[in-house]
Amino acid sequence: MLTKLIKYDLKSLSRVLIPANILLLIYSFLARCVITSELYNDLPYFVIGLGITTYIILLVLINYITLFAVLYRFYKNLFTDEGYLTLTLPVTPSQHLLAKTISGTFWVVLSYAVITISILMLVLVPDVIKHSDMIMSELTKSLEMPASFFFISTFMVGLISCFFALPFYYVCIALGQLFNKHRILAAVILFFALSSVVSVISLIILFVVGAFPLLFGPASNLSEMTNVSHLLSTSYGVSCIIMVIQGVLSYVVTLYIMKKKINLE
Repeated sequence: MLTKLIKYDLKSLSRVLIPANILLLIYSFLARCVITSELYNDLPYFVIGLGITTYIILLVLINYITLFAVLYRFYKNLFTDEGYLTLTLPVTPSQHLLAKTISGTFWVVLSYAVITISILMLVLVPDVIKHSDMIMSELTKSLEMPASFFFISTFMVGLISCFFALPFYYVCIALGQLFNKHRILAAVILFFALSSVVSVISLIILFVVGAFPLLFGPASNLSEMTNVSHLLSTSYGVSCIIMVIQGVLSYVVTLYIMKKKINLE
């Protein structure tokens, strides 16, 4: 039954998310064709600027469309009138939540992969590839760490966030439905409130482990402040740990609410 739930959710979300991701890839492909052609040098600056602006808007829209579609599916299917029908199925709350988490995470990860591919399509043009050794060398000097390690670690942090960020949104929705009125508003307020708490905790931890000497460290540690490699590796590591803990706790709380506190009235 779990497999059927996952397939049903994937199919339902695909109606919106597949066209959106295809649109981004098509735009990126066409933009790459223009960039690598002789036509690019003759284009007015405002046309180039318009193209860049449109691309940025598309990236933002893909992110928000994916997140909204997944969260709306979760809310509508479990916490609205549709929830009465959903909860009559011979499926446990844990299976419902697991199915929603797997299907939602799939689309979030897919969109992340599509966005990454689209960026690479525009960045890895012949001129950039030709001077890639020089570019990577300069980045390595500036970052005080291998540029390849920086890009890979940044990508991995983003990927980890795809897997563990979704339960946090779920728990905000689940907590919001405990209210008798204005549940969506309550969920939004809870999201910002809990996000602020997590951010403060993250800053405190980063300060304690010495990842924020630029902001809080004494002037005597000026030589350490320029250690970009240390700052990045520490902040990335702490961020990943916090995301994992946040995701697991959010999942557990959401499951508890679905088992004990669900309110469809």
